[in-house]
Amino acid sequence: MLFVSLIVLPLSAALVVGLLDEGPRRWLIGVVQGVHLLGCGIALRSTSSRSLDEHTRLGDWPRGVAIELGMDNVSAGLLAVTSLLFVATWLWNFTRPETVDLRPRAPAGALLALLGACSGAFVARDLFHLFVWLEVSMVATFAIIAIETGRAGRSAWLAYLSVNVFSSALFILGIALVVGRAGTLDFQGIAASSRATPDDPVWWFAWSALATALLIKSSAFPMGAVLGQTYPLLSWPTAALFGGLLTKVGVYGLLRLSTQVLPGPAAASSDTLVVLACATMLFGVLGAAASSSAARILSYHVVSQVGYLLLGIALGGGVAIAATVFYTLHHMVVKAALFFACGAGEAVVGRSTVGAGPGVLERDRAVALAFAVPALSLAGIPLLSGFWAKFALIRGTVIAGHWPALGFCLGVGVLTLYSMVKVWSGLFATGAEPAEPDVTRERSEPQPRPSLWPAVVLAAVSVWIGLFPRPLWQLSERAAQELLAPDPRTAVAKTVR
Repeated sequence: MLFVSLIVLPLSAALVVGLLDEGPRRWLIGVVQGVHLLGCGIALRSTSSRSLDEHTRLGDWPRGVAIELGMDNVSAGLLAVTSLLFVATWLWNFTRPETVDLRPRAPAGALLALLGACSGAFVARDLFHLFVWLEVSMVATFAIIAIETGRAGRSAWLAYLSVNVFSSALFILGIALVVGRAGTLDFQGIAASSRATPDDPVWWFAWSALATALLIKSSAFPMGAVLGQTYPLLSWPTAALFGGLLTKVGVYGLLRLSTQVLPGPAAASSDTLVVLACATMLFGVLGAAASSSAARILSYHVVSQVGYLLLGIALGGGVAIAATVFYTLHHMVVKAALFFACGAGEAVVGRSTVGAGPGVLERDRAVALAFAVPALSLAGIPLLSGFWAKFALIRGTVIAGHWPALGFCLGVGVLTLYSMVKVWSGLFATGAEPAEPDVTRERSEPQPRPSLWPAVVLAAVSVWIGLFPRPLWQLSERAAQELLAPDPRTAVAKTVR
């Protein structure tokens, strides 16, 4: 029942809040759903600690036909962080003063539908239902973007819709190829069939279609341009949720398919994926460096950090996969914290462009500190979570002996630090007049500061991980061991070395 409740309750709540007026009942429903998701993740994680991969089939249908749901360490970690981001977004969205943001609030029902869809994707163990939940999340996302941006953002949300529809068509093509060859869509059934006939070219074509679809949904190069133009138009809490969560759903799907479902074709295309990962890192960080809006800089850094995650998947091996899991969970927390802190900073000084007038620091030091911690973490400064995430990924790159990729990691890290310094000096301190005003967000007068606790709590999580990285690293090691095991249900726990 816990597996079912992860999906059914948020979707049911989405229907209920649509019938309710604004008020405390709506607020309470969202909070309860977020806490429920966290509780389910912990409960299922405690079960999966005894058997490394817990599965269930709905309706007691036979394998290959039934809806397969499963929970392992990577799913549990993603669900826990997702619940934290959702509660933070929900409370900011429905407690902020109307004057704090130029964008309307995201529809409550769409936010809950997105929560249910992401939860479904994280626990899906068959290809078709992974596709279903990816599409539900796309519909909810599109509804939120269209409502928040309106006519002013028509070109952005049409571009977002177009590329996602194209990726959905590719995913359907991949599903058709897989079911035609394997006769099943169950992850383990597909893996067994691909291992039995490794030289069949159908597997390569299926992997190419599925991987391309998931790369598009992850905003890999060159599709990151759509994200970089869309997210700055959103309200700050919505941008925080999207920046922390949405691209990670696509990355998760690629991670799952490349390790447990079609590892053979994925290994054969690893060099191509490494090149794409480096291109994504470079494209995102250069887009951020060329921007003069805090929202746009943070949006392009979402793209840049996706490149790091793709690199870990491409390198493969226990250390690189564990580093990818660690980096994913760290980045979800840090990126959302940065959006929340910049949202509060915009309210304090009445602008989000960098380098135009008085800074946040001289008006509200708490907001400045709430930004500084995750900004330093994103750049990989020691004693914060970002340092350990980059260190683990660099270690995996060295073990793989991929020296050009190592150079990209280090170079992009330096440019990331430059971008964070640029935001700090131009928005939180003072600076010269901006070269490119952000007309979608610019204000002439400061506004009442919204609640700062989402940024503070998430920044505190980053500090905690930085000071005590071992628990999260152990979870990431177990996740890598489960993902790389031929059959996760019979895998024997061991340390990733």
